[in-house]
Amino acid sequence: MSPGRAATTRERVLRTFLRLATKRGIDATSTKALAAAAKVSELTLFRHFGDKATLIREAIRLGGSSTEGLPDLVAADASTPEAAIHSLTLCLEFMRDRALANPGMLQFVMSEAHRHPELAPDLMMAPLRARALLERTIDAVGPQLRAGVERGAAVLMLQGLLLLTVLWTSLGWMGLPLPEWDALLADAARALIRQPRAPRRPRAPRRRRTRRRRA
Repeated sequence: MSPGRAATTRERVLRTFLRLATKRGIDATSTKALAAAAKVSELTLFRHFGDKATLIREAIRLGGSSTEGLPDLVAADASTPEAAIHSLTLCLEFMRDRALANPGMLQFVMSEAHRHPELAPDLMMAPLRARALLERTIDAVGPQLRAGVERGAAVLMLQGLLLLTVLWTSLGWMGLPLPEWDALLADAARALIRQPRAPRRPRAPRRRRTRRRRA
């Protein structure tokens, strides 16, 4: 088998495993079922990965690889309060859209991290990268944050908002049209940014009162 074909087969197996495991769970996804779904033999699975534990770890890393470049993809502008709000909103929308591209992965991470604590470092890779992006963006717009806003609390609040809305929407527990969702994220960003001072109105010139002469 050529290297290119082997790599294609390998990735197909990993993506098939993720698709099955997000629906069934890791323990219920047997190598026999995986081989049938990926249209390969069980012997091919073990030739590529050695054992199921290695296959699982590589599949999880592949599932989280879409977040590898996150910290470099969003540039924040803190030149004005409005620019900071816009930058933070774009960051939140970007993270939401990445999560929505594979909502089953979020549920998979949450459930399997509890069942398989030994896989927690691999399962937490993508959430930690996403958190790092949020921290970088909060730091970048720092000059425009409201007085008293604490960095850690702000990151936790925004991350919780994203987690709740993505999870509930993907499960069908919440109907949230995209325009309303965008507005919600913008409001969350606006709540952290200081409001620009209204420009002072120039004073109107005082009129000189003229006295009427007596006839």
